[in-house]
Parts: sequence; structure tokens; C-alpha cells
Amino acid sequence: MDFDDLSFIMVPFRAKSDSTRAFQINVIRKSRMSQVINDHLDFFSYMGIVPETDPGIVLSTIENHEQILRLRAYGYLFGYPDYAVDFFVEAYYENQKTGEFVERDFFQIPVYSRKTGHFVYAMPKNHIPTATDSTLYQRSTEVLERYKKERPKYLNADSSLLASQLIRKLYN
Repeated sequence: MDFDDLSFIMVPFRAKSDSTRAFQINVIRKSRMSQVINDHLDFFSYMGIVPETDPGIVLSTIENHEQILRLRAYGYLFGYPDYAVDFFVEAYYENQKTGEFVERDFFQIPVYSRKTGHFVYAMPKNHIPTATDSTLYQRSTEVLERYKKERPKYLNADSSLLASQLIRKLYN
């Protein structure tokens, strides 16, 4: 598939369950990934990642790094606020050190398939969402509403989706 600024990347998860290894297909907006890497260049360059690094190499490198770096990298790439990434990484570290689970709340942003559980990040217990959280929520729901409006125009009679045409409409 050729979508100028989008890359479709299949990455195997490092962890496996019994004899099963899961794979995930990611759709990456290359310009946004480059911007995120540039915004956190001190962190990403430690792993040999710079804004020009191919997205497939970025994801493979992150997936196969030690867990604490992996968590931070994915947090940044998923678009979570810096404070939430810091909290999650610190909570992981604290849990590893003490064995105690660090209490937390969650910030939920709806996606097409569900209102909760898919685009969600942890925040400190009793944390009051910030302007950053509100902006992320607002931008995300605007994208979701646009998708909901356009999607029905790209359904076949059998309810299958003309996905590539919809992607071209929305993101090129």
C-alpha cells in the first residue's frame, strides 16, 4: 500500500505466551513520528533513533529494548502527555523495586470500536486532568467524528469497508 505519509508496519511482540507469538500491525504517520522523536531526541537518540529513522526500524528497536525504555518510548509514540509517560514509567520502576502496585487513575478517550479501554493512559491517583489532557481529548474526538461521518460512504453492500479509499480520503 502506498500512502505518502503513512506506513503500515507489522511487528512481532517480544513477549510470547506459551508457544504463541503475537504480531501487531501499526499505521504510522511518518511526519508525526519524526516530530515526536525530535521532541524527545535526547531519549530516542540513546537507542540510536533519530527523526529520519525508518518507522519499521523504530518499532522493532523499541519492541526489543528493556521494558523501562520500551514503556517510555511507546508512551511518547502513542501520544500520551509527558506527565503521564513519566508517571507510568516511575510506577513501573517502583513496582519492580518494591513489589507494590502504584495506585492510579485512567484517562479514557473514545475510539470507533469502544468508548473505553483502547486509547487510555494512566495518571496519578486523584490527578485532575490538565489542559493538555483536554486538548488531546478534543483533537481525538474531532478525528473520531470525522471518521464516523465518512466511514458509511465507504461501505460495500456486504458491509465490508473500502479501507484504502477511506484512508486516502481522510489522511492524504
